[in-house]
Amino acid sequence: HARAIQPAPLDGVPQWVLGAKAYLDTISNDSRWNHCVSLWLKLEQALGYPQESQSSSSRLSAKNRPIQVRQWLQNCRNYEAIPSIGKVAEYGTSWRLWWTTLQPGARPRSEYNELTRKRLSNDAWEPIKKAGPNGIFIRLVSLGWWVKA
Repeated sequence: HARAIQPAPLDGVPQWVLGAKAYLDTISNDSRWNHCVSLWLKLEQALGYPQESQSSSSRLSAKNRPIQVRQWLQNCRNYEAIPSIGKVAEYGTSWRLWWTTLQPGARPRSEYNELTRKRLSNDAWEPIKKAGPNGIFIRLVSLGWWVKA
């Protein structure tokens, strides 16, 4: 069950974050989705709202990334032109594979190769602790497509 999270204040927030939040708010009214969006805003705020960068230090790995994400990025991140998901189950499998690929190597897996909820050190999360328009936002927006599909 999701805890109530106080939303991050929106004063001084970069324009791309405001546009992204406006789009993410259209995905769902479900409290779990709203919780995810609030946590994303808090991450962006905590990491200082980094701006777009070509640096690999601010980007998530593209390994196993769904083709729809690449298409959207190449289409200038247009919220009015979301790629077609097509077969929802296939997209879900692709999305989960990407998510699993991004996880820290130290994160244990169950006997069914599912990620466990075992706590890891903060350092272990550095590979996916990415803010900015090329960071965890890409994960969240692409998750939103799956939610809406």
